[in-house]
Amino acid sequence: ADGHGFAVLFPQGYGQSWAVPGGNTPAQQAGIDDVAFVRTLLDIVGPTYGLDTSRVVATGISNGGILTELLGCSFADRLIGIVPVAGLMRRNTSAACSPARPISVFGIHGTGDPIADYHGVPGADGFLSFTETLAFWARLDGCSKTATIGSLVDSAHDNTSVITMSYSGCRSGTEVGGYAVSGGGHAWPGGMASYQIMFWKHIPSQVKAWDGDAEVKRMLPDYFQAAVDAYAMKDGSTEMDAYLDGWKWGPVQELDGAPAAVVKQLIDELTAANPRSRLLNPEES
Repeated sequence: ADGHGFAVLFPQGYGQSWAVPGGNTPAQQAGIDDVAFVRTLLDIVGPTYGLDTSRVVATGISNGGILTELLGCSFADRLIGIVPVAGLMRRNTSAACSPARPISVFGIHGTGDPIADYHGVPGADGFLSFTETLAFWARLDGCSKTATIGSLVDSAHDNTSVITMSYSGCRSGTEVGGYAVSGGGHAWPGGMASYQIMFWKHIPSQVKAWDGDAEVKRMLPDYFQAAVDAYAMKDGSTEMDAYLDGWKWGPVQELDGAPAAVVKQLIDELTAANPRSRLLNPEES
């Protein structure tokens, strides 16, 4: 952050979750107003640290990505862009969405995401598909009616490829586009797949996420690069909760063997890399 001249704010949601109407998270059940929470944080953090709060980008993954979509609707007066990852627009959010001004949007979503279906979910409390979500923002920003489709050079050799989507002619210099990661799952570019998915979905223990962080940094505008770099936590910091329901942000790894062996290898690697990490005792698994 210091090297690129930006500040990073990592809010902590209630019950490790965010409140979005129609959701069933601890934060939503508790009646939390996370839009007001984020607004208050900026009101406090901006003056305290002398930050330019007129250039704020919101990003998040999964439930955080869904909140990011909501912030784009309800908090556009304080944002210049959003970067939702593996988080789609709720249909009830889109029905009530009326941003105060156009904002830039860049979405990233895996076509094989087992948690947030790329194709959307029907019903009032369901989700728009990934392409519908981008088209929704393009319509609000007055962009072209159709997206230009392209692809990235497949340089990572990770059994995924990236389809690019971009709209043109958006109002106020905004940009709308995204990456559809063909074969990608519920993961952050350059990160690892969710261990909750690995153990509870019984998918193969050789797990890796899309290693697209280099392409993201090459293709995205500077203010989106900052958001992606910040959230990916490239310093190698790690944390897992007591049930392996967590994420390791950092370089992609391949882990071979049965699930139990994967857990032991993972713990050994993370402990060696960061002895202060809060890790699960293998005997507790």
